[in-house]
Amino acid sequence: MQLVTCCSFKGGAGKTTALMGLCSALAADGKTIALFEADENRPLSKWKENATRRNAWDPLCEIFITDEVPLLEVAYEEAAGRGFDYCLVETHHGSSELNNTVFGDVTLFDQRP
Repeated sequence: MQLVTCCSFKGGAGKTTALMGLCSALAADGKTIALFEADENRPLSKWKENATRRNAWDPLCEIFITDEVPLLEVAYEEAAGRGFDYCLVETHHGSSELNNTVFGDVTLFDQRP
């Protein structure tokens, strides 16, 4: 599973839009995508709600709520175990233990096949 993190230390920088654009492109290529939502404002969930109402949400994409380090670890193990092709992580703005874990803990995101 390939890991891509979309981050900015400033809110309103376009993380969600960039991430969903990448997600759409990967899904159009038939890839499965685990979306890790670490932003407590839940922009990915809101995006999914809007897309679902318009019958436009791709079932190749699944959102995992990961706004705490233990949830992030569990979600990564589940997504890896289920064989997702990509894991796209949206962090919340600013600095936090969660963001530091996403950016710095290479043992959490072991890239073994």
